[in-house]
Amino acid sequence: MFLSTAICCHLSIANLSDLDEALNESLNADSSWSKAESFGAERYQKFRNVLRTYGIERFKEDLIKQGVFSRDGNILPAKVPFNAFARILSGDLIPNYSLTELVNYGMEEEQKRYLLAGNKPELDENWNSTEAAYLGKASMSKMHKFLIPRNPGWHTFNILTFGLKGDNYDIKTLQEDIRLLQDMKRTAIAYAQKKDPTLTEENIILCFHVYPLNSVHWLHMHILDRRYLGPTYLKLKQKNLFIDDAIAVLQSELLVHYSESH
Repeated sequence: MFLSTAICCHLSIANLSDLDEALNESLNADSSWSKAESFGAERYQKFRNVLRTYGIERFKEDLIKQGVFSRDGNILPAKVPFNAFARILSGDLIPNYSLTELVNYGMEEEQKRYLLAGNKPELDENWNSTEAAYLGKASMSKMHKFLIPRNPGWHTFNILTFGLKGDNYDIKTLQEDIRLLQDMKRTAIAYAQKKDPTLTEENIILCFHVYPLNSVHWLHMHILDRRYLGPTYLKLKQKNLFIDDAIAVLQSELLVHYSESH
């Protein structure tokens, strides 16, 4: 089980000033991190173990103080820290791409649950560039979209916090959050294959960036075409947590906690 990978650093975490330090300490102690092909299931489980040791409620308070969340648990459409997806969904930011692409492909019901977002045109155009100005910033693939739930709460603002409403484990919340990931996977695959009928499921990459490696504090899943991966993908590959790895870890946690409660 993935839970067996828990790291023993409770005392050191308690003395760190914020979760970012604790998670970065975990990465610094990971000799395989710099050469990893992806974020991976075991590293994801370790990050969740660190979060639980640090304290869910403590982390919530950190994010409220940073202006990411309001006291009532809503993600703020802030300029500082800038939250593009929250601002788009609040109407404070109008992107230069269509917000109805799912509808355009006959996915009206999915449009009610999700927003399909894109990168800036300049970053899409330079997906294959190795120039310093674009490396690490450009789209990771010739096709790079973001699937965004319309109403993420505290426990789904990032893949790190899935199923973790508070310091006490909540099996029902974890079950709901696993179903959300499964629905996001189905929706993304259906969209990608409607957009390009030649695209097989095996060539669709679905991934997340785990806090604090994410750039926007609003859950967004990257949809990529494996056939056309660019230099930025290679530069960021160790940050990419594949959706199947995330689901496997969460299902493993669910099994352990379900067994303990019965």
